[in-house]
Amino acid sequence: MRPTFERPLPSEGEFFFQLLREALERGECPCRGKVFKDHAILEIREEDQHFWSPHLGLKVLPAPAENEANILHGRFSPNPGVWTLFLAIYGVLGIAALGGLVYGLAQWSTNESPWALLVTPAAIALMGFTYGAAFIGQGLGSEQMFFLRSFTERVLERARERKGQSTQERSA
Repeated sequence: MRPTFERPLPSEGEFFFQLLREALERGECPCRGKVFKDHAILEIREEDQHFWSPHLGLKVLPAPAENEANILHGRFSPNPGVWTLFLAIYGVLGIAALGGLVYGLAQWSTNESPWALLVTPAAIALMGFTYGAAFIGQGLGSEQMFFLRSFTERVLERARERKGQSTQERSA
């Protein structure tokens, strides 16, 4: 449900995150972020944010094999407030479905009309609607996801160029 990507890092993770920090300080992207030693969080600037604006979490994964590069792992996620809202909606609907099922079965076992059993399929249908709304929101935030991803790709390219320069300087 949350889009991810992985790219090989041309250098150590700390070097990439240093370049990312420098690019953010220069304002090269319509985003802001927090950069730590081994991970970073990028988000759209507050004045450009809307309800469906994404966050991009970046972290370095160890190389899968000894002679291979480390991996930059990026995962898009919604704004934490949106994430909490959807989690709360799923929780309330899940409790309603379970409550309707239990109460409906109790009605049925006492030979009453089990009208409460209708709550369960209604709650499940609303869960499906909520799931669909999340995909619609992901589509509405896709342009901003593209900005965050392309900014990350530019910093990766800069890391490749700088690594190439330092390799040439060492061999000269």
